[in-house]
Amino acid sequence: MSRTVFIFLLCAFLLAVGFLLGRRSSGEERPPLREARLSEETRSAASPAAPKVSAKKEAAASAAAAKSVPEDSSSEEKLVNGNQSGASGSAYLEGELILRPKEGVSMAQLIAFLKEKGIAVIGDIPELGLIRVVLPEDLSVPQAEKFLQGKDEIADTVRNAPVSLDPLPGNQELMQAKAVGSSALGMMSANESGTFRNGEGILVAVLDTGVDETHPALAGQTISGYDFVSDMAYQKDLNGHGTACASLIAGRGGENVAGVAPMAKILPVKVMDDKGKSDGFSVAQGIIYAVKKGARIINMSLGTSSETNLLDEALNYAMDHECLVVAASGNEGKEGENYPSNLEGVLCVGAVDGEKWKASFSNYGPKVDLVAPGVLVAAAYPNGGTVLMSGTSSAAPLVSGAAASLWSENPNWSAAEVADKLMAEADDLVSPGADDWYGSGLVNMHRARRKTKENDMALTSLYFDPPDLVQGKSVTMVAVFQNQGTERVSDGSAIIKVDSGVKEIPLPALDPGASYEVREDLTLPEGRAKREMYLEVKVETKRAEARLDNNGQRIVISERK
Repeated sequence: MSRTVFIFLLCAFLLAVGFLLGRRSSGEERPPLREARLSEETRSAASPAAPKVSAKKEAAASAAAAKSVPEDSSSEEKLVNGNQSGASGSAYLEGELILRPKEGVSMAQLIAFLKEKGIAVIGDIPELGLIRVVLPEDLSVPQAEKFLQGKDEIADTVRNAPVSLDPLPGNQELMQAKAVGSSALGMMSANESGTFRNGEGILVAVLDTGVDETHPALAGQTISGYDFVSDMAYQKDLNGHGTACASLIAGRGGENVAGVAPMAKILPVKVMDDKGKSDGFSVAQGIIYAVKKGARIINMSLGTSSETNLLDEALNYAMDHECLVVAASGNEGKEGENYPSNLEGVLCVGAVDGEKWKASFSNYGPKVDLVAPGVLVAAAYPNGGTVLMSGTSSAAPLVSGAAASLWSENPNWSAAEVADKLMAEADDLVSPGADDWYGSGLVNMHRARRKTKENDMALTSLYFDPPDLVQGKSVTMVAVFQNQGTERVSDGSAIIKVDSGVKEIPLPALDPGASYEVREDLTLPEGRAKREMYLEVKVETKRAEARLDNNGQRIVISERK
C-alpha cells in the first residue's frame, strides 16, 4: 500500500469516528414538550409549594441529597459479555451455569450425573426444574455449554445474569427537583387512613438487601424471611435500601416514617448483598420463596439490563399464582424501562418530584404504568435512623403499599383488578391520557378506595409553553382538567384569571376518569413591578363537589420588587 493511500484511509477513518462521536454527543432527544418547566429563576416564585430557598436551606438540602441510601457500585463478580439465553449479547456470570433436566430425568438423577463429572451443585429451584452449578476452574461457560449439549440428562442450559440496585440519582439531578420529604402520602391522597383496612391481611415481599426488623417504624411489621445471599434463615440489612423500601410500604410512623399500608406485613427476602449486587438465580429463588410463603405482592426495586428466560419463568410463576409484581422503571433517565419492570404483567413504576413532575432520572417508555413520589422521600434507615431516599426504588414500594391497602379493602379481587383500579383512578398528569413519561398518572388512594358516588372535577396539571415568563410577552398556558368523580360531568368550566382579567372556558362533557387539555395564549401585563401578579386557574361545576382542594392552583407570575 502506498503512503498516500495509507494517509487517505487514515484521514477517512478519523473523520468517520469524529462524525459518530459528534452524533452521539449531540443526538440526545429534547425532553417532551409536556415536560417544560418554569425557568430556574422563575420556578421558585411561580409555585406556591416551592418558595425561594435560602442559602442555608439549599446547603441543607444538598447535604440531605448526599445522605441517600448508600450503594457501592463495585462488584466482586467476574462478568463476561456473551450470549445469554433469551438475551443476545448481554452480560453473564463466568464460572457457573444453570441447568434443566430432560423430561423423565429427576433432579436427583441430574445431580448424580453432575457429581460424576466433577461439577458442584450450589442451588436448585424444584418449582422451575433448575439446578445451579459451579464449573471447574479450567472450564468456561461456552466450553461447558458445548460439553453439556446433547447429554441425555440435560434439556437446556441457562447463563446466570447479574442483577443490581439501580444507580442512585446524582446530587445535581436532585437539586433541580423539589424534594418530597414526608409529604408522599399527601401527594398520593393516602392520608385518609381512619376508615380503611390499610393493608390488613396482606403480605408484601420485599426482595432487596434485607430489612432491619428492629427499626421503630417497622417494629412488629415483619414476619420471618430468608437470606438467599448467605443461604440462611437469619437476614440483616447492612445496606439500608431494603429497610427504606419496607418502611414506605408498611412503616407505622416510628421516627416519623409512615408507609401507605401500615397494617400490612412485610416478608423480608434478602436477594441482594450488602453492596447491592446479586444474580438472576438468587432473585428467582426469592420470587418462588415469596409465593410459597403467601405473599400477595412482590416489590422489586432492582433490575438488570439482561432479560433472561430464568427470571421470566420465576415472574410468570408468581403471576400465575395471583401475585402482583411491582418493579421500578430504573434511574438512568433513559428511554426504555429496566427489566423486570418491562415484562408483560409486571406493574412498572416511574418517579415524580414534589411538584409532580417526572424526575429527570426516571426511565420512561410504553411499559410505565404509574408514577409515585421518588425525590428525597423520607424513609427508615437501619439502626433506628431515617434517610431521604431518591429513585424509582422509592416510588415502587409506595405503589406496592397502595396496592396492599386497596387489596385489603377488596380481598376477593385478582392481582390484575388491583393494578387496573390503581391505574384507572390515578391523577392524569401533564397531558390527557396515558403516556410514556407518567403512565396512567400519579396514584390517588382517595379515588381508588372510595365507596360512595362523588362529583369531583380537578385541575391536575398547570404549566407554560415555553416555560420562561416575561412581562409583555405572549406565553401559552396549558391546563389539564380531569373528572375524578364517579359520574359524567357536562357543566364544567375553566376559570382563568390573570391580574385583573377573567376568562371562562366551557369544558366538554367528561366521563369519569376522562381528561381535557386547555391551551390559552396569555400576554403577561407589564408595569406591575410594585406588587405581585398572579395567575389563577380553577374548574367549577354547578353541583357541590366532594373535594375542593384539587380544583385549582394560584401561581405567582411577577414578584414585588
